[in-house]
Amino acid sequence: MRQQRPHFSRPLALPGLICMAALILGACSTQLTQGALSKSDADALESFPFGVWDELTRQHVDDKGRADYTAIQANPEALNKYVATLATVGPTGYKKLFPSKDAELAYVINGYNALAMFNVLSRYPDIQGLDGVLAQKNFFYDTYLNIDGRNINLYDLENEVARPLARGAYKAEGKCTKLGRVHFALNCASGGCPQLPAEAFTPENVDAQLDRETRKFVREARNVSVDHGKRVITLSMIFKWYEDDFTNDACEKMNRLAWINLYLGENEQIPTDYELEFREYDWRLNDQKLYKD
Repeated sequence: MRQQRPHFSRPLALPGLICMAALILGACSTQLTQGALSKSDADALESFPFGVWDELTRQHVDDKGRADYTAIQANPEALNKYVATLATVGPTGYKKLFPSKDAELAYVINGYNALAMFNVLSRYPDIQGLDGVLAQKNFFYDTYLNIDGRNINLYDLENEVARPLARGAYKAEGKCTKLGRVHFALNCASGGCPQLPAEAFTPENVDAQLDRETRKFVREARNVSVDHGKRVITLSMIFKWYEDDFTNDACEKMNRLAWINLYLGENEQIPTDYELEFREYDWRLNDQKLYKD
């Protein structure tokens, strides 16, 4: 099993635990029903409706990236419309709507975030978080959704679609240090995740938005904190789970801390020779109701 950000608190213990769980519970998966846009409506589109997701997040996501799931559940029409469109319309069947790699990347990032939210709401309000192997396995591995005509779980959407797409979009330009930024745009509906932006990623702005979200992430003490007395830097587990994306991106070798420094200001640079520690991930649901700060 791959080690990159497997959405489990103890990835090294996963294979045995998952096999045991499968034996006890039976190997099963769930396909969420999200509807689909009619072919005639899909064919009539002149551009992909990123604005639906943009309006939804502006209304229901706060300045710390936490969602008002209660309000969205009470009025789910916008989310249902967006995920139904995702199921039918994508770069595979409607290439004309996605003329650039940036357009495809914006589509996949917003798609992941919307489908994660849809996944939450399929079990809300009972869901309070994703702590524990079985909860994470069910949410990220065993629940299937549809995007661009493909049934896929969130783990594979991230690792088989979003990450390779980011690599393809920027490696060809010789901009390898941009590849890891996609990790800070995908919101896995938990407190330890990058903040969910209260706006949609768009083809015109996705490059700048990825820069912005990366700079925001590395400036948060929960993700990067320095103890000069102990010569220790504590990082988000994302930098451990996806180490290769920050140290060996198929273009050059790079120290993780040197990568982070690329997105910090001149007066914010962190020592690259300090010892690394990693902060325990916060698996609480990113629900506005669960946080007081």
